[in-house]
Amino acid sequence: MELNVREMAGRLKQKKETAESLLEEIRSALEKSPEEIAGKLKQYIAAKLLLSEAEISDNIIEMVRINVAKASHMTVEQLKEMDRPGRCGSAPAVLSKRVLLYIDIQKQLGITLPAMELPEIRTVQELTAMILPLIRKQ
Repeated sequence: MELNVREMAGRLKQKKETAESLLEEIRSALEKSPEEIAGKLKQYIAAKLLLSEAEISDNIIEMVRINVAKASHMTVEQLKEMDRPGRCGSAPAVLSKRVLLYIDIQKQLGITLPAMELPEIRTVQELTAMILPLIRKQ
């Protein structure tokens, strides 16, 4: 399989623009229902993780796992078997990527997520419930 750099650059640019647009919709949709905001947040996460429509779900961990597996040129099943904490306290790749995603969301929305509660967040719905009060306070 030959990698077409221009196609990849175009795809990355399109996903970045999509993510920025969705972020603006999230910021301006505060009066919308939590379900509508969760839908926008799910699409934002998918754009940031470069996922196809078929790869999108409400499960944040699964979406991150798909992203890491694709970047590592392996299947999700292979990644599940290999992605373990390393020696010297290094974190698994999926956990690291999820933390980076949460940092990005905090930065982009200008909020601080409660660090002690973040490990329990598994779904976009749960993340939305955490984020909404924070962005509505601004």
